[in-house]
Parts: sequence; structure tokens; C-alpha cells
Amino acid sequence: MTIGTIDEAYSIAGGNIHSLHSKNIGSLVIDENKILSANAIEGAVIETDARDGELFVNLTVKAGYRFDDPLHLCFGVLSPEAAQRINININTEENSKVSLRAHCVFPNAVDVLHAMEARINIGPNSEYSYDETHYHGEKGRVRVVPNAKITLEDGARLYNSFSLIQGAVGNMKFDYDIECLDNSVCHMLAKVYGKFDDDITIRERARLKGANSHAILEARMVIRDNARTDIYTEIIGEGDGARGHMDCTEIISGKTAYAKATPVVVVVNDKAKITHEAAIGSIDSDQLNLLMSRGLSPDQATEIIVNGLLK
Repeated sequence: MTIGTIDEAYSIAGGNIHSLHSKNIGSLVIDENKILSANAIEGAVIETDARDGELFVNLTVKAGYRFDDPLHLCFGVLSPEAAQRINININTEENSKVSLRAHCVFPNAVDVLHAMEARINIGPNSEYSYDETHYHGEKGRVRVVPNAKITLEDGARLYNSFSLIQGAVGNMKFDYDIECLDNSVCHMLAKVYGKFDDDITIRERARLKGANSHAILEARMVIRDNARTDIYTEIIGEGDGARGHMDCTEIISGKTAYAKATPVVVVVNDKAKITHEAAIGSIDSDQLNLLMSRGLSPDQATEIIVNGLLK
């Protein structure tokens, strides 16, 4: 089935069409490197520019503005073969609060590149939440290459969720660097379902530079068929009272799937503490047998367990 409009793809991916087009809600819709619509609201300034095959986006949340409703973003490519390159700057000023809900949709992909370079500055005592959901076609190949440099200033709060569980992943190289200053808190969560010949690489590094800074780097992965994952997480504890934790859980199914997790702990201050845990294994047989005893087939039981991990 060919998806013909961004709205249709956005809806299939779980997005709310009303929110995307309401004049009362901030939103941005992009197909390839073209702006289809942009709706700025008071306190959230959106500036865009397209040149040399790349799209530049600046989003500023003004000091003191605290949004209860999320701003909605849609980054899509409807063409079977295309390159989307987005360069985005996000700045949340002091004492602001904003949540961004992004859907990245590539439903007809045969050979599509989605590359994003992001610079994000979360101002003093501001709160920033970014929830990114991808929707890919089952047969296409998408190259997903997001890179981000993130700074959390004094007292800033960040929650970042990345979900890619619909369709074939393709080739993903995810690279984030985070710097946490005094009293800041960062929580990064990635959930990916790899199948077929998907190749998934995640690199996340958090530098706890400030006193009483905190970071959690969390990954939930399910892989099967010939899919491969390589997860690298690193936390550097520098500040007095800095606390960090890394948690990677991977379920692997089949003899040809490949999973690797590398947690790296660096502590250069005896008042900092970093912990980690990583688990790679097959689906728990006790859980599987319990569900099957209630009348489910092995495939149905497996799907329930997988959905529970990636929910």
C-alpha cells in the first residue's frame, strides 16, 4: 500500500491530525526538505530556511513561557527515494517548559536518508521533553542518522524518548552528546525493534560536569532475523554529588541476530557515583509458557512480551 499524504502517514504513526493543524497549537510539517506548514504560537518562535538541499530550523521558547500542550512536529518523506537533511537549533530560555511530540514518517521508502544535526540548549531551570516516534514501511530501506549536542544549564530538566518499533528500521546511527551543568537532570530512553537485516548503532555520552547533576541512559531493544545492534553508553562523573545510571535490556531471537552492549563508566571525582546494568538474552521461557498455558500461540505470546518491553 502506497501512502499518498503526510496527514495519512502521520495518522498511521499515531499522530493527532487535529493537533497538527490547529492554529492554537504550535506545529511544523516537513516533507523532504520542504516546509508544508508552520504554526508559531506566542512564546514559541519558529524560524525556517531552506538552501543547498538542507533545511534549517530554529525554535526558541521564550523565558517564563510554560506550555501545557505539546508542540507537534512531523518530519516525513513520501517519495520512495529521497534525502532529507535537517539542521535544527532549539533553545529554551530561563524558567520555560515545553514538550515536543515528533513523528518521523517514511512509509514508502525504498532508499531514503533522514539525517538530522541538532543543537539543543536547555536554559536555567527550564524543562524540555522530546518524544520522537518513527514509522517506516516494512520493505523499504531508511538510513536514520540523528546527531545531537545537548547542554543542560543550571537546574534544567530533559526527558528524551526515541521509539522506532513500526516497520523495518533499515540502517540507524544514533549519536548524542549531553553536557549536564549544576543541578540538572537528564533521562534518555531509546526503544527499537530490529528485524530483517536492520543495522542499529546507538552512541550516547553524558558528561556530568556540574554539582548534583544526574543522568539516566536507558535502552530497550528487541532484535530478530539477521538484525544487529551495537549499543554504546558512557557517563562521565565530574561534579560533586553527580549521579548517573545506564540500563540496557535486549531481547534477541534467532541464531543469526547479533546484539552488543557496551556501558562505560568514568568517574573523576570521589563524590560522584555512576552505576550500570546490561542484560542480553532470549525471551523468558517462564513468561512464554505462562501465556501459552492461557491459550495463546507461541507467536502471540512472544508479541505480548515484546510489546511489554517496548511499550
